[in-house]
Amino acid sequence: MSATMISDPMIISTPETQSTTSSILVAQSEVEFAICECCGLTEECTPAYIERIRERYQGKWVCGLCGEAVKDEIVRSERLVSTEEAMTKHMNFCKNSILQVLIQIQQFI
Repeated sequence: MSATMISDPMIISTPETQSTTSSILVAQSEVEFAICECCGLTEECTPAYIERIRERYQGKWVCGLCGEAVKDEIVRSERLVSTEEAMTKHMNFCKNSILQVLIQIQQFI
């Protein structure tokens, strides 16, 4: 997964005075672009959030929408399924859906 770090500082002036000495330098929190391993969606997230999601999904980064689909897969199943099994099923669904879209696009070309 490739990630881009955004850590540009920004200057915020205090409303009490306009002098440059009263400006406060505030560093933005680190942000990375994470790519969902199911659907390919890119989201901006903090490294801590990315790590929490990877812990939940066996080292894979899953966007919020796919995470909800995995939870739904677990609930809808008639038998007890693990998070890993539900995620594998959802990942296959995403890959097949993307493949079908590509096939339809090729038919128009």
